[in-house]
Amino acid sequence: MKWVGKRLGDKPHKVVVAGSSAGGYGAVTGFAFVKEVWPGADAANGVIAPAFTDTVINNPASPWGQQGNLPTWIPGIAQLPGASNQFIPDFTATLANHYARQSARDHRYGPVKVAQYTTEWDMDQVFY
Repeated sequence: MKWVGKRLGDKPHKVVVAGSSAGGYGAVTGFAFVKEVWPGADAANGVIAPAFTDTVINNPASPWGQQGNLPTWIPGIAQLPGASNQFIPDFTATLANHYARQSARDHRYGPVKVAQYTTEWDMDQVFY
């Protein structure tokens, strides 16, 4: 994101971080990295189950590489209980609260908008 930010600078006036289906996980866990480059970004996330959290988030050998790429500079992120179906809601709330506080101190961060969307028959979500 820093590489992209250096090349685009502050040209983007609005950035939305979103992911469809399983991409929602990457959208919410990668949101903080985008937010640091473009403070006006917004995000969306997906649905998650404890087994998925154990396999993908807490597993250092996960091919997704999530554990090593969480925004641990944000207070509370490193302390979230991973083996819980509350991980994504807690993670999302921690991000939203952090950037709401940032927004109150720095106008570049603007209002923080975080949303969740999924379809009833998304087979990836049913699998998770």
